[in-house]
Amino acid sequence: MILGLQDEEGVIQTETRKMVEIASNYHKQIQEKPQMNMAKRRAIIKMKKKNVKEKPHDVEITELRAETSTEDVREAIKQSQTGKCPGHSGITYEFWKSWKEQRKIEMVRK
Repeated sequence: MILGLQDEEGVIQTETRKMVEIASNYHKQIQEKPQMNMAKRRAIIKMKKKNVKEKPHDVEITELRAETSTEDVREAIKQSQTGKCPGHSGITYEFWKSWKEQRKIEMVRK
C-alpha cells in the first residue's frame, strides 16, 4: 500500500487528492520523454531474442500485435483485485481505481 508520495518540493503528501495529482504529473512526464533511437532499439531486441528458448504460436503473435484499447485498460483495472502487489511502476490497483474515481469527479466539476 502506498501511504504517501513525494511532491516536486520534496514534501511527502499523504492526502489522496494530492497523491493522485503527483502520480498524474509523473505519468505525463514519462510520456513526454523522447523516443528511443530505433536502430538502437532493434539491436537491443535482437540481442534479447537470443535468450528466448520457446517461440510463440501464431495466435499468440496475433494477440501481441493487437493494440490495447482504453476500454481494455479500464476493464483490467475494474477486474483487478485490491491488496495485491503493485506492478513494475510500483503503483497499486487501489491507486488506479481511486484515480479513476477522482478523474470522474474532476470531469463533473468542469
